[in-house]
Amino acid sequence: MGGLDIVLDDGSHVASHQRTSFSTLFPLLSEGGLYIIEDMHKAYWPSFEGGLKRRGTAIEFLKDKIDHMHRHYRTRGLNTEATMPDIESIQFFDSIAVVRKRKQLPRYHVKVPSPEGSP
Repeated sequence: MGGLDIVLDDGSHVASHQRTSFSTLFPLLSEGGLYIIEDMHKAYWPSFEGGLKRRGTAIEFLKDKIDHMHRHYRTRGLNTEATMPDIESIQFFDSIAVVRKRKQLPRYHVKVPSPEGSP
């Protein structure tokens, strides 16, 4: 299976199931594809392996993905085409999260000289 444009995770809402689904299906998404997780509020409910700031919930899992998206800013040697993440963005809405898959390119910073006489 491959070439998926959209995945809508409307499964059991149990944290371990959501992580497994993401780990299995996200790699199959097409470039530019969307991975949507709904009923995110259940990440706060203990009966769904949830709780505020509890490791492993879908919310905490996606927070870790945000750190992964930005790791090339804090770890030398990761700003290369081979090591850049394939997550372009993560958006949170009320009880919904959307992850867009798009391979990122290395980041380059250009310093522009100040005009003569400027500080």
